[in-house]
Amino acid sequence: MQQNMQKQIDGFDARIAALESELGVAPSKQEIVRITPPPPAAEEDSGGSVTKKQEEEGPYKQGTGLVLAEGKNGGLALGVNGYVRYLNQGGLKAHYTDAFGRTFEIDKRQDVQLNRLQLQFRGWLFDPRFRYVFYAWTQNVSQGDPAQVVVGGNVNYTFSDSLRVFAGIFSVPSTRTTAQSFPNWLMIDHRGLADEFFRGSYATGIQAMGKLPYRFFYNVSMTNNLSALGVSASQMAFGLDTYSGALYWMPTTGEYGPGFGFGDYEEHQDVATLLGVHFTKSREDAQSQPKTTGIENSQIRLSDGTVIFQPDAFRTGGQITKVMY
Repeated sequence: MQQNMQKQIDGFDARIAALESELGVAPSKQEIVRITPPPPAAEEDSGGSVTKKQEEEGPYKQGTGLVLAEGKNGGLALGVNGYVRYLNQGGLKAHYTDAFGRTFEIDKRQDVQLNRLQLQFRGWLFDPRFRYVFYAWTQNVSQGDPAQVVVGGNVNYTFSDSLRVFAGIFSVPSTRTTAQSFPNWLMIDHRGLADEFFRGSYATGIQAMGKLPYRFFYNVSMTNNLSALGVSASQMAFGLDTYSGALYWMPTTGEYGPGFGFGDYEEHQDVATLLGVHFTKSREDAQSQPKTTGIENSQIRLSDGTVIFQPDAFRTGGQITKVMY
């Protein structure tokens, strides 16, 4: 009976897809792929063996990972993001000079690294609208640094397509790459220079996102600071002082892939467009910034790369301790 019901559902889905295709309706995609229930039972042929289709598919679901468990009270999936990188900076000059005439030596590298590894556990509990994601994330090139291994995550509840609320750790939507688009980038470890200069990082707080009429989408957050990486709670100033938001418009297809990728990661056959604006305001002090030598972490810097909180940043003596970003 379960197999017959599944076949009927598949038939209905195929008819709906055919009608949408004839009418020219673009299929809607969730901004974050949900864990769908697995088939009720493995289909067997006349000899009692699992079919070739089931054997090939297994527990893997695209955009979700390996479904470890799924039942009426919850679901759990495991996802892995990682890559190996060869880096050669031999072509760089040995020194660079900043805007104030100070010369610095460049510590050039040539190495092979398992550069990034992220293990994600995600799913739902009690109600499919109540979801969670918890992860362990390591930047292996920073082995030995206090924050090279990060354990974080968040819980969220979907009230409707127009309102999904998060609480926990997430990336501050200060630029395109930190608006929950990782790792759906054409070049996984590359950001544009402007994006790298302006972006915030991962922080703790509350966030809301959702779809609006006329193919608009929003993402807003209120967090402790711009970056929680390498920063303990005792180092932060009193109050939630960081506000960030993004507003996107997708005029052609009304979507940009399940993860709102950076570039056409989804290889659309129809022209998909995404236009957006970002705004972030944050009161920061020197203590609430990550380690000043960690260029990978979000920093408030001058356009020549100088960290604004370092002593004598403008070569006028003294040191800035508080700034409005």
